[in-house]
Amino acid sequence: MEVTFHICIVFLVIFGGNTVIADQCPTSPGRFQYYDGDTKVCCNGTLYDRYDRNKDSKEEVGCCGDVIYNVLDKICCGPNSLRERYVQSGEDQKKEQICCGTNIFQVAFGMSCCGNNYTKSDGCCNQTTPFNRTHSRCVRDKVVPLGHDYCNGTMFNRQKQRCCEDSTLWKISSNDRRFRCCGSEVYDKRTKQCCRGSGEKKIQPKTGQCCGTGLYDSSQELCCKNQVFPSFGRRQCCGKGTYDPAHQECCGGRAMKKGLQICCKGTIYTIDYKLHLRCCGNNVYYSTTHLCCKNGIKIEKTSPNHTRCCKRNATYYSCEKQEWEKANSVCGKVSFDKQSDLCCNSEIHRGAIKTGKRCCNPGTLAYDPRNQACCYGEVKRKTESCSSPTSLPAPIRMDRQTSGICSLCSQSAPQRKRFINNTADVCRTNGYRLKIEKLTKVSNLSSQLQISLLDVTVKANIYNLTYRPNKTEQHTLLIPSNCTNMDKFRKKTFLLLTDIVFHSSQNIVHLGDSDLIFPSGRKTEQIVKRRFKSCSSYIVRNIHKILSGQL
Repeated sequence: MEVTFHICIVFLVIFGGNTVIADQCPTSPGRFQYYDGDTKVCCNGTLYDRYDRNKDSKEEVGCCGDVIYNVLDKICCGPNSLRERYVQSGEDQKKEQICCGTNIFQVAFGMSCCGNNYTKSDGCCNQTTPFNRTHSRCVRDKVVPLGHDYCNGTMFNRQKQRCCEDSTLWKISSNDRRFRCCGSEVYDKRTKQCCRGSGEKKIQPKTGQCCGTGLYDSSQELCCKNQVFPSFGRRQCCGKGTYDPAHQECCGGRAMKKGLQICCKGTIYTIDYKLHLRCCGNNVYYSTTHLCCKNGIKIEKTSPNHTRCCKRNATYYSCEKQEWEKANSVCGKVSFDKQSDLCCNSEIHRGAIKTGKRCCNPGTLAYDPRNQACCYGEVKRKTESCSSPTSLPAPIRMDRQTSGICSLCSQSAPQRKRFINNTADVCRTNGYRLKIEKLTKVSNLSSQLQISLLDVTVKANIYNLTYRPNKTEQHTLLIPSNCTNMDKFRKKTFLLLTDIVFHSSQNIVHLGDSDLIFPSGRKTEQIVKRRFKSCSSYIVRNIHKILSGQL
């Protein structure tokens, strides 16, 4: 287990309506400097480039205490304690090492860290003590034999004793289902019951129903908020009291007179139906002279014909229905004219309706049906075939939902981490770090055709640190299946390992089962880059540095 020591405070910073995660670097007492943790490292109050551009190696750096180090060559085993990631000499030279606390070990199959230990044990208690799950278990940060537990600091045998509220041991087996705990006491559920109220518990006979810690007769009484009241055959609970539904109503836990009072979100008002009194939030207004707008805002009508609340410069005013409908035509968050503009999945095409254009679903483009065709979100000339091999990868089958590119999307985080660390083929030409801007699922094309469209922004290529994408470079990824777990990647960053080379002029990129997609994180990227160093493409690219001992 590798531990990197540095002080970092994470903040949410809003720039131009977009929320980003920013780190804070304490540069001096009481002073901080914001920075992007994907490109910078804070170490001992100083900011460094995460990818050192002053060296030919372009390796990633990290912070160990107050020391900057290369994360692919060194590992941090404690404050200012740097060790070699690979054995430097002897018969085990070049073998990878791992930190377990402050100790260092050679990486071995089936072994894992537990505190300062590197062991084959399948359990780790309190992150310090290894144990074997076949005959032990971890209870309250302590290892005990199977079938045992702790009660108020004392270990006991569950076959012979039972612990109640971690304070009292009873000579009754914990597996005996006839008995249960009620507070620190034990009762026989065949003849008794446990009544609870106001933080207390009390054992009562099974002859009545619990109301708080006491009993009541449900045929003649009501239990309201742990208090017993006579029901008189018709009354019901209202807060800590009762009311008669024949001539009363319950408002916010209080009884009010039916027909003479009105309840507005828990507040009671005396009403006069001749004046058309109505609720507006927790207040009232007269519907003949006023309107109730959003968030309980009352405004006065400027005309008897006004029935809607319109808004200008954040201020409400009364208006007619026609004006309100025109003002509330929005596409995404922008107003548009329904008579002339076309809204395609939150994208406005001004004047498109007047020219006869239509939306090309499931994307945001518009097309002219007189000379253009819509091919699964892409606009083509009518002379081009929509079913040509260049339009969609073939063959496409529904069984791809559990294989290839979708397999990592459908796995849990621990499964995904193990696969990436041990099994995944990371030897690809490119490792793109991408941000999903929009996800569109297309599932109604045919019973055999299921695709997902991802609008993405390119952030970096972790396999080629000299690659500098344009900040506005966006692509649409066409995935040949309907991945079940892709929804959770909205507005998130992920890695795409592929042999495809992105070009700025390329709009739609067709992916296949040989490509890999998974969530991006610093530790995940370190694992991928470390494994990539054993790929032939990396060795060929850096052969001169390897022979000269620079890598």
